[in-house]
Amino acid sequence: MRNPNRLYNTYNYLMYVHMQYFPDLRLGQFFELIKDRIYKSYRQDLFYIEDEDLLNKIQKFIDSEFMIKAVPINEYDNEIDCPISTEGFKEYNYQQTIKG
Repeated sequence: MRNPNRLYNTYNYLMYVHMQYFPDLRLGQFFELIKDRIYKSYRQDLFYIEDEDLLNKIQKFIDSEFMIKAVPINEYDNEIDCPISTEGFKEYNYQQTIKG
């Protein structure tokens, strides 16, 4: 099982991109926009793309669409440099769930 705590950074980055570049879109519209751009650019369905790869593709989309550099994904520790804090979130102990 994948570590569910990886999702904090993934969703924080998606929330940042949504709020920074597409604040007028509803959540479903934002997801459809990303899905459409990924398919048109890479001929890939979101279902099969790993999280990190998806975030990199979104960053490239922002870079090309707005001709600016999107918030970079930190290459050293795979943590996303995002101004939205996860402080206060409880980390999920997935190892305990696996053991029963």
